[in-house]
Amino acid sequence: MLLFVKQLYAIIIFVLLFSSWLIENVLCYEQVFSCDFETGSNCTFKQWYYPSDNFDWTQWQGSTGGAYSGPSSDHTYGNISGNYMYTQSNADKRGENAILQIGEKLKLSAGRGVLRFYYHMEDRDGPDSLGDLKVYGCYQGGRNIGEPMWTRSKSQGDKWLMAEIVYECRGEFQVLFEGIRGTRDSDIAIDDILLLDLSIDGRYI
Repeated sequence: MLLFVKQLYAIIIFVLLFSSWLIENVLCYEQVFSCDFETGSNCTFKQWYYPSDNFDWTQWQGSTGGAYSGPSSDHTYGNISGNYMYTQSNADKRGENAILQIGEKLKLSAGRGVLRFYYHMEDRDGPDSLGDLKVYGCYQGGRNIGEPMWTRSKSQGDKWLMAEIVYECRGEFQVLFEGIRGTRDSDIAIDDILLLDLSIDGRYI
């Protein structure tokens, strides 16, 4: 009985300590920007028009229409009424890219944040020649967008997957998403973009 009481007491102490740590180190963030591409949402995005961009992202609902590629619904609602953005495959234009700029004059209070988003990349037909999705988290103007901080290539399965990137960026910036075409069946989709500030009152979490 005494052993049981000690074990119970230890569990209670652990829960209390973990809860305190969770509040101080995980829940202390500030939302900087969010975008689900739904009509009426406070979401700023625009197509890229510099020469390094060949075509545009498409805002869409339901299936992309590809027989072997693309999601059947959005991530936000999981049905055909929700919106998402995608790059359409084209077997004759492999290697072409589309760049989408997210946000205007974003800023992290102490230069450190987390970018979270969902993506869908599937080639159900094969061979796997889907293409690439690249993310640039600290674009600060000009035609040179720099090196991507996150990249995925080839088929990732018929599901929405979450990506989460912790990174540093000082000053005002935008986030860029680049889709690069593979051959046929290479639709690439993104949804539910969220940027969190990881510094509160001068503390990093």
